[in-house]
Amino acid sequence: MKSIDATTPVLPSNPQNRILDVPDQSAQPRYRWILLGIFLLALVVRVIYLLELRSSPFFNFYMGDGQGYHEWANEIASGNWLGQEVFYQAPLYPYFLGLLYTLGADDLLSVRICQAIIGSLASVLIGDATKRIFSIPAGVLAGIMMALYTPAIFFDGLIQKSVLDCLFLSLIIWLLSHATLKPGVAMWFWVGAALGGLVLCRENALVFVGAIVIWLGATYRRHNSRRLICAILFLAGLATVLSPVMLRNQAVGDGFHLTTSQFGPNLYIGNNEKSDGTYRPLRPGRGNVKYERQDATELAQKATGRQLNPAEVSRYWVAQVQTYITEHPLDWLKLMLTKTRLVWNAIELEDTSDLYTYAQWSKPMSILIMIWHFGVLAPLALLGICITWRDRHKLWLFYLMTVIYAASVVAFYVFARYRYPLVPFLILFAAGGLTQLRLFMHSRSKLMIWLSITVIGLTAVASNWRPREFERKLGAATRYNVANKLRLAGRLKESENYYRQALDINPNMANAYTNLANVLRSSGELDEATIHYQTAIEIHKRASVHDDAGVHHDYGMALLEKREIDNALVQFSIAMRKQPQWPLPYNTVAWVLATDYDPLVRRPGEAIQYAKRANELTVKQDASVLDTLAAAYAAANLFDQAKQTAQQALELTGEKEHNDLLDRIRQRLRLYEQSMSYVQPK
Repeated sequence: MKSIDATTPVLPSNPQNRILDVPDQSAQPRYRWILLGIFLLALVVRVIYLLELRSSPFFNFYMGDGQGYHEWANEIASGNWLGQEVFYQAPLYPYFLGLLYTLGADDLLSVRICQAIIGSLASVLIGDATKRIFSIPAGVLAGIMMALYTPAIFFDGLIQKSVLDCLFLSLIIWLLSHATLKPGVAMWFWVGAALGGLVLCRENALVFVGAIVIWLGATYRRHNSRRLICAILFLAGLATVLSPVMLRNQAVGDGFHLTTSQFGPNLYIGNNEKSDGTYRPLRPGRGNVKYERQDATELAQKATGRQLNPAEVSRYWVAQVQTYITEHPLDWLKLMLTKTRLVWNAIELEDTSDLYTYAQWSKPMSILIMIWHFGVLAPLALLGICITWRDRHKLWLFYLMTVIYAASVVAFYVFARYRYPLVPFLILFAAGGLTQLRLFMHSRSKLMIWLSITVIGLTAVASNWRPREFERKLGAATRYNVANKLRLAGRLKESENYYRQALDINPNMANAYTNLANVLRSSGELDEATIHYQTAIEIHKRASVHDDAGVHHDYGMALLEKREIDNALVQFSIAMRKQPQWPLPYNTVAWVLATDYDPLVRRPGEAIQYAKRANELTVKQDASVLDTLAAAYAAANLFDQAKQTAQQALELTGEKEHNDLLDRIRQRLRLYEQSMSYVQPK
């Protein structure tokens, strides 16, 4: 009797009950044309979406992390390939952007078209992988599912790394469809290399290493030499991709960092007493990527009272998570259940941009989003698992990878783009099951069929029962971020409109109130501006937020313009108390007390003290602070010190930079040379 090798695919003995079909080789040429059709379908849908999106207010802006990636990519394109610090964010996507910029595709439309091509290729890969595992009809269905999946179209159009996440995940599944179903070992090197690429986009993808090693150990348990060779090749491929990044981090930093140094802070963000399952920055209102490393480091150093390297910063935050879990185990378990629910829920939790707002600008997307979303995919994937359960010996690696990746998302915090890498797996299961549904209905007992229907029905209900506390806020962050971009672009009226829209959706956005107030102050609408500053301060107070010195300073500026001097000085004092190392409120108070046109307001002695403090905090290297100190000296009739300090300010500005400031300092210096102080006009 012929023995069965552990590496050889085992098909059920009864042809009528066979779930996995052997593809008809004669159909291969025709199938290649089908794959091309899938690619073109995906590309056309994405290009139509992008063309419609061009009329939206957010098409021409880099939103959220996209701004950081864009700036990073520009540095790379200008020749700074190595960088100077340990990577805090996964590096592959900005290097991908940097390559596009170097090749001339440096505008938003060109980048998005390139990403549309990549997303279309992912549809082909997952379709072909599904064909190899199941059948040609299943492969066609999987490719179409991926081509038309609404979140996939959305993510492919964002300046975000999700497009590469999906590409590498689809490539890994495609490679595994070769490596696991056919004898041979060489493919495992490429599986490892593809996983390395994914890890450089999505760090928690490292969990797949464990899943694949476990699968190799279990599948080749009777063939130690084959198991060892496959494992070595797999790890070699992984190391080939990750080693340069690890060595680069070692060269520029202190300590071991396989990819990035943000493990600890990210773990803490998703696991502390204030966590709700989604992202909350370490300091309220500072969710921008440019603040994340700074805040994580400063807070850790303040708590420990010493300088910390990136590895020590990460360990500090891990220790905080351990303390939280130890002291509040029941709260932590409840939080884990909340995050698990969010991972498997239909709702696409927004980051800096949300699918639902973008879909409003595209007719096809607005239709697709109603019929083809995660709340439909997840139950269909479960149906597929039920239908193909008899062949679980071939599929359990994909089951394990799905479960272990979902667990890795739950371990941190949930965004739509963080759970997005689950989608290729779910489409694989869904397409494989749907194409065998008829066979399943005829080959299973009625009890099994009804049990499956019940479980899937309950899953569908649970998945589509959207948490109200999250759903009602959808769109607020997108509108807030658009408003910020419009404000920076000087389009104040449009910015005001989007801030108001954001607050209509989520009236607890303190930063939106603050920025709206700043816009109104710029437009001279001081009364309404002060109301919004007060609202922002009240929201911070209710949320026990103490890092809101900026709001108090801005509120003080509005009160100054209303000539409520005493109230303004109170707000500046609060800002100093809340952030004693911040020089701006000291400098502002010094300027008011030194130069106000009302002699009853001017107090030169106090102005000098405040200006000196601001000068110390800026290490005597800020020209505007030195300008204030010079004005304070002049107000106290100390004209020699005023002239000397003004001259120092001029030297700092240089001849080519800060032209406006340079001119103002020169004008004031001429007054000091005539023994005259500077007083602001009414």
